[in-house]
Amino acid sequence: MSEEPNHPCLHLIDDDGHLASRDVLNSFLESALAEGSPNATPVGPLSRVKKCGTKYHVVGVFGGQSSGKSTLLNNLFGTKFEVMQDNTGRHQTTKGAFLAKYQQPQSEPASPSTNASGSDLFVIDFEGTDGMERGEDQSFERQLSLFALSVADVLVINMWSNDVGRYNAANMSLLRTIFEVNLQLFAHDSYMKEEKPTLLIALRDFTETDLQKYADIVMTALNKTWDSITKPQGFENHPITALFQIRFHGLPHYKLQRSEFDVEVKQFRRWFLDTLSPKYLFDSTVSYRHIPLEALSSYFDSCWSSIQTSRDLDIPTQRDLVARHRCSELFDAAIANFSIVVDERTAQIKAGQLFAQLETALHHAADASNADFTLQTKLYARKVVSEFSAKLSLSFDAKIAEIVALQTAQLVTECLRNVDDDVQSIVDDAFKQLYGEIVTTEGKTGTEDATRLVKNFWSHIAKSMHSLEDRLASGDYLSAFGRYKDHVAEDNTALERASTEVCEQMVERVRARISAMACDACATMTKGFDYVLTHKEDGTVRFFATTTGLQNVFPQARFAGLVVLACIFFFRLKAASAFVRTASMLGENRDEQRFYLTLPSFKEGDVSVQYPDFTKPLTSKSSTLRRHVDPVPAGSEDEDEACEATQVSATSEELPDDVTAIDPKDILLSKAAVRRAFDLYTQQIQFSMQMQLRTIESSQQNIPAWVWVAMLVLGHNEFFYVATSPVLLLFIIAVAYFFFSQWIVAQWHRFEETGPQGAVLVIKTVLAAAEPHLRTIQQHIPSNSNAAATKEAPVKDLDAKKKDE
Repeated sequence: MSEEPNHPCLHLIDDDGHLASRDVLNSFLESALAEGSPNATPVGPLSRVKKCGTKYHVVGVFGGQSSGKSTLLNNLFGTKFEVMQDNTGRHQTTKGAFLAKYQQPQSEPASPSTNASGSDLFVIDFEGTDGMERGEDQSFERQLSLFALSVADVLVINMWSNDVGRYNAANMSLLRTIFEVNLQLFAHDSYMKEEKPTLLIALRDFTETDLQKYADIVMTALNKTWDSITKPQGFENHPITALFQIRFHGLPHYKLQRSEFDVEVKQFRRWFLDTLSPKYLFDSTVSYRHIPLEALSSYFDSCWSSIQTSRDLDIPTQRDLVARHRCSELFDAAIANFSIVVDERTAQIKAGQLFAQLETALHHAADASNADFTLQTKLYARKVVSEFSAKLSLSFDAKIAEIVALQTAQLVTECLRNVDDDVQSIVDDAFKQLYGEIVTTEGKTGTEDATRLVKNFWSHIAKSMHSLEDRLASGDYLSAFGRYKDHVAEDNTALERASTEVCEQMVERVRARISAMACDACATMTKGFDYVLTHKEDGTVRFFATTTGLQNVFPQARFAGLVVLACIFFFRLKAASAFVRTASMLGENRDEQRFYLTLPSFKEGDVSVQYPDFTKPLTSKSSTLRRHVDPVPAGSEDEDEACEATQVSATSEELPDDVTAIDPKDILLSKAAVRRAFDLYTQQIQFSMQMQLRTIESSQQNIPAWVWVAMLVLGHNEFFYVATSPVLLLFIIAVAYFFFSQWIVAQWHRFEETGPQGAVLVIKTVLAAAEPHLRTIQQHIPSNSNAAATKEAPVKDLDAKKKDE
C-alpha cells in the first residue's frame, strides 16, 4: 500500500494479483471517511463505514499504459495516485489497482448539491493496458476488467482523441475484453438487467468543437467490436446499449491548454458530484450494486477469489454471499448477547430465584435484538436477511422456551410436593366410595352393576381431579406452590403454565398409584373383599354369629374384589393435548363418560376380559379426547345415552367411535395377569372363608337343654325365695342384665342372620318408628328410675351397645 499525507490511497491489488486483506481494506475505508470529517468521533468499530451504508459510488479508470489515467484522476477527484515523471521516461507506474477516496478541493467549496453525493466517492486506478511489462499476457488484464465491472458504477476509458479510428491505440482490444466479461455477468438468470454500468469514454487532448463526430466514430468502432463477439443465448440480437450506458466527454490538452483543462475538469467533476447537473452520471444516491460499504471488503474478496480461480462470476450470487457473511456475523453476535442474559437467569433460577413475567421480558429483549439485527442488515439482500431473521427468531424462541420450562419445572416440583397428599387422598376416597356402594347394593352382583360401579369409581377420581385442577388454575390454592406462592400470584401466565403441567403430573401420579395396585392385584382385590365382608352399611364393623350370615355376605364381598380388578386393570383417566385444552370444542363432550376397554364378565369361577386388536388401524369420527374422564350428571337426560355410547360389552370387539387410539401403557394388566390375579384372589378368599367359618363354629358352644331342666328342678326352692324378695329380685335382674346383655345382642344378631328376612325387616321398621317415642318417655323418667327404664329398653338399643363396643 502506498500512502501520501492527508490523502491516503490503498494498493488494492498488487502486481502479483494479491488482494488487500479485509482488515486492511476496512481500516482504510474508516480512515478515508474520517479524513472528510476530522471532528467526528466514532461511536464504535467501523462506525462511519456502517453509517455510510450503500450511499457511496465507485469509479474505475482503464486506459493504455502512460496515457495519463492517474493524472486525470488526481485532477478530477483530488487523489494522489503516482504519476509518470518526465525525467524517468515511459514506464509502468500503476501496478495492479489502487483505491482512493475523493477529496474536495480547498479552492472549490462544496455546494449542497455536491456535498451529499461527493462525500463518499471512491476511485480505483487500474493498471494500464498494452504495457511492455505484461507483454502479450492478457489474462491479468481480463481479470482486472471483470473485477472493475463487478465493483464500479462508472468505468472511465481514457482514450487519446488522435487515436480515434484506430484499433490497438484506441484500446479496442480492452473494450472487447470489457464487452465479453460484461456479457459473462449478464448471462446469469439472476442478474438484474437494470444493473448496467456506465461506460464513460474520456477523449484526451481534444481540441475540436464537435464532440458528436468523434462519438459517432467511436460508437461505430464499438458496434463493430460488439458484433464480432460471440454472444450467449438470449443476447444474439441485443445492442451494446442493452448492457452499457455509454457517455462521451472531451478534455483539452493537459500541458498545452492547462487553463482550459482545469476549467473543463471542474465542469467534468459535476458529472460525478452534482446531483443537479443535467449530465449527472448516477441514477440514485446509492451504489447500484447495493453492497453496504461495511461489506465492501467481503464483496471484493469474494469477487476477486472467484475471478482468480476461474469460477463463473455471478454478481447476485456474490451479493448473496456477502449478505450471508454479514448476517451470519450479526446472527452469532445477537445469539451470544442473548445467551448471556439467558444463562444469567438460568443460574439464578437453579439457585431458587424466580422472575415474574419472565417470558414477556425475554420476548421484549428478543424483539429488541431482532430489531437491531434488521436495522443493521436492512441494506443487504432482502431474501437472505429474511432467512436469517426468521432463524434468529426461532433461536430466541427456543432459548426462551428452555428457560421458561426450567422455571416452570421449579414451580411444578414445589407444587407436586404439596399436592401429593391430596392426589393420594383422591384415590383413597374413590376406593372408600366404591366399597360403600358395594355394601349398600346387596344382591346386585351382575356385569351391569359392575359397569356402573367402575364408572362411578373413575367418575369420582375425575371430578376430584377437576376440582383440584380448578383450584390451582383459579389461584384459590396458591398455598400449594409453597415458597413460590407470591410469585404465581403476580404472574398469571406462570400460574397457568405451571397449573397445566401440575395437572398432567397429577394424572401420572394417579396412574402410578393405580399401577402399583395392579402390580399386586390380588392383595388389592382381597382388601376390597375384606372391607365388604367385615363392614355394615353405616361403616361399623360387622361380626358374624352364624355361618349362614357369613355365607350370605360372601357373594357381595367376592363381587367387590372383581369390581376392584375391573377398576385397576386399565387406566381410564386421560390428559388432553394442548390443542384440546385450548380448543373451543373442549366443552362439546364435557359431560360424557369415556370408557376405552371392556370390563370383565363376572361368571362363577371365571373371569374374561376382551382386549382390542392393536394390529388393526383404529378409525375415529371425532378426535377430541377429554382431559379427564368427566361423568354425566346424575339424573340427566343424556345419562343412559352416554352409557350406551361408551360402554363395551365383554364380548364386543369394537371400540367407541371417538377413540382415536389406545395407549398400550394404559393397559395395566395383561390377559395372563388378569387370569393369574383372579386365580390367586379365588384361593385367598376361599382360605379366608374357611378361617372365618372355623372362628364362628368355635364360638358356638351351647349348654345342653337337660342341664337347664335339672337346674330348674333342683333349685326350685331358691327360685321361689328370690321371687318373693323384691330387693333380691331387682338385684338379680340387674346382675343378669349386665352379665347377659352380650348374649342377648348375640341372639338378636343370630336371628338377624338366620331368621326370615321379612320378619327381621318388620321388627327393624317397628323399632325405628318407636325409637323417637321411647326417647321422649325416657327423658321424662326421673334419674333415680334408671334401673326401671333399663328394663323397658327396646331391642334396638342392643344394636347401639354393640356399636359402642
